[in-house]
Amino acid sequence: MISLGKVDPGVYLIEAVNEGMRAYSIAIVTNLTMIEKTNRHGQVVVYVVDRKTGAPHEGVSVEVTNAKQTLTTGTTDKIRRLQNRGQTSRSATEQPAEDVDPEAQQRQMPF
Repeated sequence: MISLGKVDPGVYLIEAVNEGMRAYSIAIVTNLTMIEKTNRHGQVVVYVVDRKTGAPHEGVSVEVTNAKQTLTTGTTDKIRRLQNRGQTSRSATEQPAEDVDPEAQQRQMPF
């Protein structure tokens, strides 16, 4: 493990070199965190806040995907929320078999 130390938010390309061999990795550093809820009808709510202070972040672009399919996109409002008002298609909200959590299927998230 190699510590990068304190770095500003951004996307970083990391290159490791050992004699004639090279390896690359990407590190994403952000001060944001988010909470996402999806109900059984496919409606999505995303909250975006500062990860240290919990302060809301308005105007953050959000894209909600399921595997390679975009379910909804938008920008957070003044209460840090992106909410799609409509319903996504049933096939778009179904999870690929490898992403299914049997315990999570038994729980429902009311809004």
